[in-house]
Amino acid sequence: MTDANDWKPEARSALRAYPKAKQKGDRAIVGAVERALKAQRRYYNAEARLRMIDMVYFRRTHTLYGAAVAVEYSIETIKKWNLELLSAVYTALQYEYEKGPGG
Repeated sequence: MTDANDWKPEARSALRAYPKAKQKGDRAIVGAVERALKAQRRYYNAEARLRMIDMVYFRRTHTLYGAAVAVEYSIETIKKWNLELLSAVYTALQYEYEKGPGG
């Protein structure tokens, strides 16, 4: 039996790998993360969302709790944003894998 949350580690790994994947030219990860980031930019609070993503996943200087304090939103809101982000990344990864290497 598989857990309903088995997809989360894959999405987290892609987010954490994004800076290096961008340098190495890993098209699947770069494409998926950039697609998810583009979706985050559509929200009215995009600036805070993107700061949270940068602190937690790219620079790795904050936990979700620390990012909540830094961007001045509740931890519940940050957890919701994080879940939305992970879902967007996973969905985009599935699309990138289906698209194949030739794109």
